[in-house]
Amino acid sequence: MGMHPVPDSAPITQEYGANPSAINGPAGHSGRDYGVNTGTPLVSLVDGVVRWANWCTELPGGPNGWAARWFLSLTFGGIVVVVEHDDCFAITAHLSRTDLNPGDVVRKGQVIGWSGATGLGTGPHAHTEILPKPVNYSIGSYGRINPGPYHLEPYRPLTSKVPAPAPAVRAMRNGIDVSSYQPADVTKRVAADFVIVKATEGTGYVNPQLGAQVAAARARGAAVGLYHFATAQASSDEEAAAFLRAAKPYLDAGAVAFLDWEPSGLATYTAWAEDWLRRVDHATGCTTGVYMNLGVSRLGSWSAFAKAHPLWLAFYGAGQRFDGYATSFDPPAVPGWRLAMWQYTEHGRLPGYGGDLDLNVYLGGVTQWDRATGAAVTAAPNIDPLEGLLDMDQKTFDAQRKVAGTPAWYLANGRDHSANLTVAVKTLTGLVKGIPASVLKATVRRVGAGRGQSVSLATLLAYDLDNETREKDTDAKILAALTSIEQRLTALETTKQTKGA
Repeated sequence: MGMHPVPDSAPITQEYGANPSAINGPAGHSGRDYGVNTGTPLVSLVDGVVRWANWCTELPGGPNGWAARWFLSLTFGGIVVVVEHDDCFAITAHLSRTDLNPGDVVRKGQVIGWSGATGLGTGPHAHTEILPKPVNYSIGSYGRINPGPYHLEPYRPLTSKVPAPAPAVRAMRNGIDVSSYQPADVTKRVAADFVIVKATEGTGYVNPQLGAQVAAARARGAAVGLYHFATAQASSDEEAAAFLRAAKPYLDAGAVAFLDWEPSGLATYTAWAEDWLRRVDHATGCTTGVYMNLGVSRLGSWSAFAKAHPLWLAFYGAGQRFDGYATSFDPPAVPGWRLAMWQYTEHGRLPGYGGDLDLNVYLGGVTQWDRATGAAVTAAPNIDPLEGLLDMDQKTFDAQRKVAGTPAWYLANGRDHSANLTVAVKTLTGLVKGIPASVLKATVRRVGAGRGQSVSLATLLAYDLDNETREKDTDAKILAALTSIEQRLTALETTKQTKGA
């Protein structure tokens, strides 16, 4: 039982199921409307977590991604707040204002916004809906049910700030990965702490069930990942762009990106995979995971950059068939990698679905998921200290030099990562003292991102510069920065020699 969302005296102006029409649909009105003036405080029915608090026009999913946005119209609802409770989503539309953000924890009776007339409607009112879990959009009213039974307690807005309880978070351990081979609702029919959904393949394929599978997983409370199946038939830039076009709305909402690296006959072409990871890392601001089998993980061509990413390992060993999740684990050794997940079978069976499923165990190491569960988060090593240099101003450099006594310290810590200090120092010192400017300006042909392009060697030194045409002054910036390093190192060396004399 929940609290009345508006003052008890507010009249019901349109009931659930009333007035079937082009707007309300053949099953009638999808919620309940209360007649209230603009600015009336609207409260949360019960304790919950905010999943959306913004204009409908900003909802994820695009024009056809209905399941990704709880089957809400992009234009109808105006400002909408979606609060997830234990057994349902409570949706309030046409607000004039809300001060909440996704992820906020709210208490029963806490004000979630103020009524209004945004979106489509005939005047100020409060439109309320209940979408029960697990979500079944195929029933009438887009999965909605009569909200009346959720509005029984008297309206009593909280008048003081009560500390919100910490959301209950279960420890992540067991999960599945799915693609269009499985039905759209499989991710709500089986129990999983996390679900990884195939998003794209190559440059031309998008999983037609992407939105529905993600929405079903979220409705069940599972953490979500999205993977791109690489073909390496096009450049890494092109495949990364194709993945981001389809996946970005879900990634922005908290999903984690993974590269599925098993292209036919090209698995040893690791430079391609690394360039793809760089591009998606940059676009999302997060460290992307990478999926591969044991043999590919042991190739000597993987660099420290790749191995700084969470590894999702596919290795089945002797036991392939599992009825239910495994309860004990002995993963194989993967030297140099951060083993985050192990896919231990492709022939798993779980209650709720009669077909085979890939079963996975989570071992930790995906930063977004670890933060959500309160697990310790380890900073990734600095795999491109030159990128930090490009963002450094003179004042910051001078301050760090006074503290550390050498610019190499800053270069290795420019992005607050110090785990690979020794490698960073050697790399930059060798770069400055061992490579003349004429070599840095030399033209080379790319083999990874932007395959076939002719670019300067200086451009290749900063992985963030995959698209040369987007940053025409990149080479000049890098060369100027490298010259500055050389001058400062020379000045420091001269100072040391002078003091020694």
